[in-house]
Amino acid sequence: MTSVKYKNKTVPIKIGNRAMVLYEETGMSLRDFDTSPAKAAITMVKCALGLKQSAADVADDLPPLKELVGTVVEALKESGWIDDGGDSPNATGPLTKNKDG
Repeated sequence: MTSVKYKNKTVPIKIGNRAMVLYEETGMSLRDFDTSPAKAAITMVKCALGLKQSAADVADDLPPLKELVGTVVEALKESGWIDDGGDSPNATGPLTKNKDG
């Protein structure tokens, strides 16, 4: 299972149905990883860990953004939201583009 550092503690991050619903309730979708990857990754971690603070309030308690985005993409793969080829029924673009396009 993928883990992320939050407040200098390593915690497992699993992106299940609840986390995805919370993420989408913020108005974001997996497509946001293509346009705003840092905000998307912070918001996804916030939802997966059940944190109530804003993404901005959580940001400094997480790893550097470049590392965080990769970690969250790996967690999305592990949870089945995207596959290793990047396909997702919910998104398009570099992160999630179709093998045909």
